[in-house]
This record gives sequence, structure tokens and C-alpha cells, in this order.
Amino acid sequence: MKDTYDFEAKTKARERLRRFIERIHPRKRRSGLRVLTMLGHEENELEQIWDPLGVPRRNITNVEHNKKIAKEVQARHPEIDTVNSSLDEYLITVTNPFHVINYDTTSTFGVRERNVLRNIAAGQILGDKGIVATWFQGKREGGYTKEWFEKTFEQYQNIFSDTKEGVKDRSNLISRMISSIMMDGMSLFSHPLMNFDYFIEQFKSKRPDLVKEDGRISWNNEDGPSTIREILKELVRGKVNEKNVWNISELLFYQGIGSYLSAAQERLSYIGDNGTPMLVDINYFKQENFSEIAHINRIDSNGNAHLSLVSKSDRPKFKRSIKKFDRFIEARYKCLGETLSEREFLGSSAKPLLTKQRAITEFKQGLTNEQIQAKYRGWKNKPLPQWRAHYTMGTYGDVAQPSIEQDTIIVDSEDSDLETITKDEAIDLLSSGIPSREIFDAYPTSFTERQLSAYKAHLTMGTYENGGNKA
Repeated sequence: MKDTYDFEAKTKARERLRRFIERIHPRKRRSGLRVLTMLGHEENELEQIWDPLGVPRRNITNVEHNKKIAKEVQARHPEIDTVNSSLDEYLITVTNPFHVINYDTTSTFGVRERNVLRNIAAGQILGDKGIVATWFQGKREGGYTKEWFEKTFEQYQNIFSDTKEGVKDRSNLISRMISSIMMDGMSLFSHPLMNFDYFIEQFKSKRPDLVKEDGRISWNNEDGPSTIREILKELVRGKVNEKNVWNISELLFYQGIGSYLSAAQERLSYIGDNGTPMLVDINYFKQENFSEIAHINRIDSNGNAHLSLVSKSDRPKFKRSIKKFDRFIEARYKCLGETLSEREFLGSSAKPLLTKQRAITEFKQGLTNEQIQAKYRGWKNKPLPQWRAHYTMGTYGDVAQPSIEQDTIIVDSEDSDLETITKDEAIDLLSSGIPSREIFDAYPTSFTERQLSAYKAHLTMGTYENGGNKA
């Protein structure tokens, strides 16, 4: 049986996305919106977002990696352009920008998801005044992705160590990374300036350690940008006043690699019907183009760059252009350091997870097995009839449901298979706006509700800031 995504909490999130689009795009423009999305096997998104907005189905591109599901959607909705592909592979082929991209996934925010956003920005796949909605699990990752998160967290903390804002938790970090990626937007593999043979040669001479045996460059987004910036400064120096070398080289660096500014944002969270916490970020991006200020026409055989610059003779225009870029750079850092709105919790569609203690408490209240199964999830792999038989015989004595006053969790051996979370993960969820009761219902063998309430109090007081809760 396929998973369903037709539950109240997600319906509320879809409604918020629809209302966000309505605020950005007036009714008369909506029939011309081009949409990129991932519909899955259900009709919910069509019925709850795109049909009410009046977006023609011929304007919708649906990417589906599952061949069977792709065929089913194509059969039901032939007017929709359904592509059987992974999203990252499809993005490479896009030539016509979209107005709305709904990146609705059930995965965590990891390296693959980061690269999808990078390719959207680098490929200019989102049009000016475009909207991107991302849906990621509110759970932590392991392995390399975990190391990457921790490293990024520390970098952001260092950048904004002298500000009141910055990066306080994982939920906060994801929001800032989305804005940052869309502003810097380089693909995983290269930079547009690497289309010049001169840049390739200079790059290889400066960083031979990044050259593979076959001569290709082993690009990475830590060393690559700094090397390109170094080459640009050498090209620009001597052609403009020294005080403008940095500005002009940075202008050239930002040509064609995204430069999307987040102009409006909503941050949401909810718990799905299977107990999975979800983080939703909706961003309205405006696009900046600096080619009118400075761009490279060509580089001759002697390594001389032929630049097109705003004429110095038109000093007012030159100053306006530089100020425009200065505002962009300021916004570049603001997207990391600005105060983010609180992430709004839309509710939970998950039933509490059944444990042995909860079952015994319900037996005492007189509930039947059928009523318990209707009230809880996770009962299918629990020996409910055997628990009732032992309860009837008095085997369990006075075992009771854990209360909010308890300081330690009591885990029965028969509940040892239930998923648990760490303290840091609990703090992540609390900082995402998810109430302690909802976390306790989803992970009943991790912490008591009293413990979770104490963590929430420490969050409010700022105890976990400044490295107390690394991503």
C-alpha cells in the first residue's frame, strides 16, 4: 500500500503555500505561471494549490523518479508534463525558467538536496520574482552529511560571532543555508567563468592539487570560489582604480551564478501522520543581474581581459551601479545574519505511538483493543491481546502511564524497538516550534514530558546558544 499525504497538517501547509503565491502573483498573472513540482501518486497538490490558483495544468511540469507512478500520472493527467527522472538529472536539461518550484520531498536536508538548490540557482532555473518551497524532515543526518552540517554551523557562528543573530539551531541553519545557496548558486562542478580556457589554465597552475590524472579539475565549493576570485583580481588590477578592484572582481564573480535575493519568507513545521516532523521553508526570490555594470567580453591569447564596464565618464551612473552592488553584498550577509521569523507549528496529524505502559493505562480506562488501535499508531507489531491477558491476570500490578511530573523515562523491554531521539535532536524539534507534548507522543521512550518542558525552558533562556546545540 502506498503512503498517503492526505492529512490535515500537510493540507494546512499546502494552503499556506497557496496563500503565499496569491500574495506575490495577482490573479491576472496566475494563468501564465510555470510550475515545477513533484506530485507523487495523489491528486492532493493539484486540488489544494494549483487548481484553486487557476494555473493551467499544461503549465505544470511534474518530476517523478518512479517509472510506474510516472506512467499512472501521465495516464490520468496527459496535459501535465510528467518527466520520469530524478530531480537533479532533470534540472540539467531545463532551458525555460519556472515561476514556482515546489521541492516537496520526504528526505532530510542533505548533500543531494543542497546540490538540487545549487543547480536551480546556477542554472537560473527560477525566474525573477520566483518562489521556492522546500519540504524536509526535521531529523538529523549521519555520516558525511552530519560532519558537513557541523562544519557549516561553526562557519556561520564565526562569521556572526559579534551579532545577536546568526545560527542558533538546525532549523535556523537550514533556512539560512537555503537563502545563501540561492544567492551564491554555484553548481557542484564548476563556475560559469570556467568556460574560458584562460581560467582553466590559471586554475590548474594555482591549484595543481585539484587536478585529476585525466586533466579534469576536481572542483569543490570551498577552494574553487577563492581561486576564481584570486584570478579575477589579477585580471582586473590595472584596468580600474585600485580601490575598485575588489568591487569589480566580485561583480564579475557573481555573474550567472544565481544572485537570488530572498525578499519574503515563511517558515513552518508540522508532524505528519506517521510521526515524522517536517520543516517547510517558502521563499520569494528577486533576481539581481550585474552584467550592465561589468562583464568579461573575452580574454585574448596574452591573457588580457576585455571588460565592459560602466563608463567612468558617467560618474553618477558608475556610483549608482557600485552602490547597487554594495546593497547586494549587504543583503548577501543579511540573509545569514538577519532575524528570522519564528517557525510556525501547524499541528500534528500523528496519533500517539503505542507503548506497553500506554496500553495498560487504556485497559484501566476500559478501552477495548479496537478502541486502542483507533487511538494509537504502531500497534500492529505489538502483542496487544497478550498484554490484555496479563493485565487481566494482574501480572502488571500498578504500572501506570508516565506523567509530566516524572524525571526519568521508564522503558519496557517490549518497547525497545521504538525509535528514540537524542537530547540535541529533541532540542532541534523544540526550536522548530514543535510542542513538547507532540514530541513525547512521537518518541515516548526518549524523554519524559517534564524533561522536554525543561529543555524548552532552557531554549527560551538562551542556554543552548553559542555552540550549546550544534547542528
